[in-house]
Parts: sequence; structure tokens; C-alpha cells
Amino acid sequence: MVMRRFVVNLLLSLIALLMPGIAARGEFKIYNATWNEPASTQPAVAIKDLPRGVEPCLWTGNRSDVWANPVTEEQVKHVAAIAKAGGTFNWRMDNNGLLDVPPGAFVMLDGETNSSVRSDAELRRMVDLYLDYYARAFGPASSPNFCLYAFRFGPEDARFEQSRDCDLDMVRAIEKRKTEIGDIVDKMPSLLLEFYIYEPVNEWLEARSFGVDMLRRLYPGKPIYALVRSDVPWKGPYSPGFQEKYVRRLRSSVDGVIVWGDRRANLGLFRAFAAAR
Repeated sequence: MVMRRFVVNLLLSLIALLMPGIAARGEFKIYNATWNEPASTQPAVAIKDLPRGVEPCLWTGNRSDVWANPVTEEQVKHVAAIAKAGGTFNWRMDNNGLLDVPPGAFVMLDGETNSSVRSDAELRRMVDLYLDYYARAFGPASSPNFCLYAFRFGPEDARFEQSRDCDLDMVRAIEKRKTEIGDIVDKMPSLLLEFYIYEPVNEWLEARSFGVDMLRRLYPGKPIYALVRSDVPWKGPYSPGFQEKYVRRLRSSVDGVIVWGDRRANLGLFRAFAAAR
């Protein structure tokens, strides 16, 4: 398995080096999409207490009155206006999702609903609406800074073992998926992958890294961000030793992270990413 992964990664790396349009990565970004969970008995952590350099991420969430399925034009206008000019945004039913958004904020458009992932057709429509309104409202030269959460780059029936082992059928399935979603990706300024880690942690780390390798090859020049959290034990790094390895791997392979979940429990993860700069 180790040798196979080495060979496949070597081939992917060589192909990427030979392909035009791969941009050099700039400063590693750390975005904040966390909140203080009201059920917690621990003291709340203010945004000002996060490490220096952490930037806010305007996450739309999937409340029906904020980001419905299908999303409405008025909702798109509301999010785009705040992203452009700044303002206050709240994606939760309570005020724990309240966020002061600076002008030009990074946006994470939510591709999930309360019960499922939206269809490709709805995601395509969502991206088109956002870009069209942004251009009409702020000029064709305006460049919104956003990514799309819960966007599927691989097959629906993907198994963890296929990514861990760099399975060639998985490679072909991700390549085939590009023919279905390539037009959507072309319009997106950046891409987002979940980078949650389960047990066994080291094997999941390899599986997640395979996904990044594939996106680098198939969509050259696109910044790639990882969605991470460590506030629930089955979605975050475990021991301090593994967290160091996890942070090192992400900093060397993606362009930044979006940390989400309860802010108290993710504070250590924020600090680890910031300290590694």
C-alpha cells in the first residue's frame, strides 16, 4: 500500500509540474467560522482572543430564512452585499452565529440542507446567481472571494479505503466527475475539501491527502482550503503528537484552513496553525 501510494503520488506530482497554470501558494490562510456553543459550561472565547492573523469567514449556513434550498435571489443579494461592504451576519437561530463581517470578507456558500446535499443543478444555479449579482451590483471587474461547502468532487459511493490506497478506479471516478462539474469549478475562485480525521488517524490523513493531490492535478491554479474542526472527537486531531503532524501536513499541501465548530474546543487548533507560520 505504501509503495503504491508513493508511485501514484510521484506520477501526480510529475504531471502537476508539467501542467501550466499552477499558481505558487501564497500566505497560508486561517479562517474563523466558529461560535460559542450555548450548551457549554466553559467561558466563551471572544473573536479578539483568537491568534493574530485569523480572518473571519462569512458562512451562510443553511437556515431556510437565510440560505434556503433553492436559495432565493434576495438571500444571494443579502450575503453578497455584506461580503462586499461589511456588516453583521447571523447564520444561527440564536445570536451565537453572529459575526461582524469586514469589507471583502471570504465567504463559504453552504451546499447542504438540513437533510441532504443540494443537487448539482442547484449548486450550479447558486454559484451563477452569486456571480451574476456581484457583477451587476459592483461591476464586472469585481471578484468575489468564496468557496462552496459540501461540493462533491468524487463519486457518491466513494469508500475511505479507495482514497487511502490511491485506488485507480477512484482516480478514474474523480476524473469522470470533472466532466459533470467542471463548468461549476471553472467559475469558483477557490475549492474546499473536508479534512476531518477519524480512526485510524494516520490512514485517514493519507486518504484526505489523496483528495488534495487529485484536485491539484485536475484543477490547477485553484487555491484549495481544508475544512477542519477538533471540537468533536470523531472529526478532529487526537493526541498532541498527531495534531502537530496534522497541522504540518495541511500547511504543506493546502492554501489555508477554515476552522469551524465550538470556538472554545478549537482554540488549540487555531493556535497550532498560527504558531506554524
